[in-house]
Amino acid sequence: MILNFRLRLIIAKKIYKTICKIYQTITTIYEDIFIKIKPTQADFHKKGIFKLSLNKDILIEKKDTLELTKVNEFLNIKNLNINQINNFITQIFTKDIRNKITEITGFNFSIDFIIFYERKFIPPKLREVSTLKQPYSYRWHFDKPNSSNMLKIFIPLDINDDSGPLEVINKIDSKNINNFRKISSSKKTITFKGKGDRVYGFNPTICCHRDGIPKKNIYANQIMFQLNPNKKWVINSRLCKKESFIKKIGIWTTEPKFPHLSYLFDERISF
Repeated sequence: MILNFRLRLIIAKKIYKTICKIYQTITTIYEDIFIKIKPTQADFHKKGIFKLSLNKDILIEKKDTLELTKVNEFLNIKNLNINQINNFITQIFTKDIRNKITEITGFNFSIDFIIFYERKFIPPKLREVSTLKQPYSYRWHFDKPNSSNMLKIFIPLDINDDSGPLEVINKIDSKNINNFRKISSSKKTITFKGKGDRVYGFNPTICCHRDGIPKKNIYANQIMFQLNPNKKWVINSRLCKKESFIKKIGIWTTEPKFPHLSYLFDERISF
């Protein structure tokens, strides 16, 4: 009985992985043909990662004005109201930053998802859990299912070496990864550190990555946006719906999957 269950689980995982790969391939080809507006810069095409500097640090309202959702013992999500979301987008996605992202990637984007989260230290004995039961994504992984052009933007707000910064392996080196458990600790990675003064972007479907684990008594705060290629820069209207941030889907993040389908009928706002 146990053997049959494990076999069914293995088959289900393989089917899901195949569906994700088909979706990734089809949507990537579609975007490259019909949405891309200029060639990708050579360095980004090679590495799949970029870093930009903001003209000034991101201004955050006092912590007591932010409603917290405790996802688990080691993770809080900060629920943002419409004004706070608009404030972050205005500060981060200035015309200059949007132009630079388009120049680097070759795409304009729809800002489809935002999450502001706070990570805490996880004792080693509590880290050996199944992937879906991780308090947050501290294991090496690729995002799926998304196109290869989907972009994640991270803004570290108080992240240094002790905060467990997010680590990313560039596109070329990620192609050689077949077993996440065998990734060497000496493998060169890019770490996302900053104090609200830097914007990091990467293709999470093709760049292996993981969140770090902060040291004891350190809270690591960062904002993440999911951006999907679009004919022009727009904001997804669902960002203003509070339930999209606190709805549980069985894993710690509420980020929608299969974005071309998930966002198909959403209203977009130009800016």
